[in-house]
Amino acid sequence: MYSIRWLLAKFLWIALFCFSFDFAISDDKPINNGMVLSGESGKAPNLILLKWTAPGDNGYIGQAAGYDLRYQPYINGPINTEAKWKTAIQVWGEPPPSQAGQRDSMTIDGLIYRGRYYFCLKTYDTGGNFSLLSNSPMIIVGDNIQCSYIRGDINNNKEVTIIDATYLINFLYKNNPAPYIIEAGDVDGDGNIDIFDVTYLINYLYKGGLIPACNLPAVL
Repeated sequence: MYSIRWLLAKFLWIALFCFSFDFAISDDKPINNGMVLSGESGKAPNLILLKWTAPGDNGYIGQAAGYDLRYQPYINGPINTEAKWKTAIQVWGEPPPSQAGQRDSMTIDGLIYRGRYYFCLKTYDTGGNFSLLSNSPMIIVGDNIQCSYIRGDINNNKEVTIIDATYLINFLYKNNPAPYIIEAGDVDGDGNIDIFDVTYLINYLYKGGLIPACNLPAVL
């Protein structure tokens, strides 16, 4: 017969082993949800460069297993709910996460120049735990590219507003002065200045249409 002391010690040893094994393989701590996503235009007209700080695996320490980056056009609004996340466009080829606290980045290409997009990021760990949604910044493709002029900037004040639409209407139909840079009046870039350019401006300002294109300087 085994003594009660021996049986108790055996039971404690088995319990300790099982607890240690479960602790080693489990990963149920929430992943760090503190990611702040930011972005800027890349060096080419159709690129966006996104940046963020790598989260941890367990809380604010360690290294996560992967990223899930998504985006959608401006007209659909920011990606700030799980429903919008599921319908957003998924990016492929995200970089592996760095150690917690280090900066990660990714370049997205194939976007429409001067288009506006919302981006959002999630991360996950080896235990299958996903973070909450990051912030969802709106970024304009090519926004930091130097332009000789901006189509639609009729009064040449370096921005496009309803004042420019009014100026263009007055030029077309009330014999008011021409745009300061005449080419800026060709908002849709078809080689003419007409009512379609006014429509383009109105769609941009009030209906989520594409931003009027910048006139890129020639590449030498």
